[in-house]
Amino acid sequence: MDAALYPIIDRAHAFAGAVRSLSDFTLGPGRDIDPVMAVQSPDWSLYAVDIESRRAMFVELPKGTDLGNASFVYMTQFDLAQRAIIVPLELLEPLSRQRAAPENMGMLFSTGRCGSTLASRILAQIPDVWSLSEPDILENLAFARCSVPSKEMVPLIRAATRLLFNPPAGRKIRTFVIKPRSESVLQASDYAAALPQSRNIFMYRDAAGYVNSLYRFAQKMIGPEVFFGPEMDAISWPLSSANAPQSLSDEYFPEGRNPSNTSDVMAMGWAIRMHAYLRAADIGVPMQPLHYADLNADRRAQTTLLLQGLGIRADHLDLAMRGFDEDSQKGTGGDRALPAIPLDDAQRARIAVLLGRWGLDDYATLRLPRVG
Repeated sequence: MDAALYPIIDRAHAFAGAVRSLSDFTLGPGRDIDPVMAVQSPDWSLYAVDIESRRAMFVELPKGTDLGNASFVYMTQFDLAQRAIIVPLELLEPLSRQRAAPENMGMLFSTGRCGSTLASRILAQIPDVWSLSEPDILENLAFARCSVPSKEMVPLIRAATRLLFNPPAGRKIRTFVIKPRSESVLQASDYAAALPQSRNIFMYRDAAGYVNSLYRFAQKMIGPEVFFGPEMDAISWPLSSANAPQSLSDEYFPEGRNPSNTSDVMAMGWAIRMHAYLRAADIGVPMQPLHYADLNADRRAQTTLLLQGLGIRADHLDLAMRGFDEDSQKGTGGDRALPAIPLDDAQRARIAVLLGRWGLDDYATLRLPRVG
């Protein structure tokens, strides 16, 4: 069958922040349908792909659900999905031609833990901007990057981003922005090839601040009993490395000096993302960098840079500033009000040692240059 429609009768995932997959749902009996059904209504959205089985899943949400209001799209989709459509991967490109392209497109890349969810919330205040925070179809592609060549990945990125542009009925959208999870910056050159007209932002922060924030965030999202348990090794590596082969650790931790704890692996994750930006800059992928500390220090000036970088009119600034009024992750596992244990002094000192080994500045005071 080319496409099939299924009721969703149950759902489960390993932990709140787990990468979404087709196996998240228990499906009832399916029936053949015309695959165009998946793109004819704003209530359907692209959820996940499985490269190995070459299938893609769309999910149907309650009528009128606006994913632009979601702190994390993948969580809202998982929680609210009612039915699923599964299609062969090869149908994504022809289906994407059924969707109109946005007038203006932007990608909000990041290291993670640097205000990118806040930035997406800021953009969501503007009526003619539709901003999606972390649709996991792009995380699936990031996780597959080591096994899928660019000649196949670039069309998949192009099709997936076009299919994601499905705003609620009645919304007149000029600018469409996607904030993927941080792993997507490792594919910056493929995104540039897939979306040559896209305006790109790269948000980042200092190394120790990143690791401390991620260390606390992961405890909230995974649960302290798992985070401080032996199974954490199996979780931290794929998320920090974007599912890279374990041999990648040899580049960051020479033989006999393998990562000794979760904070080491998280520090490596920051370095991988910063190296990815620097490689993209070397080949001229255009990006406007924004530092978390600067966003905190001068909200209006940095929000102006954010809007300018995405081609959004400056007269929307006052509306955009309303995004600061509330914790952008309130009500999720990342809520600031939830308690978590920070890094200790020894872990912070270890980060400084690792940065010296890797030849990277901590970017506490140094700033990245704009490219393009």
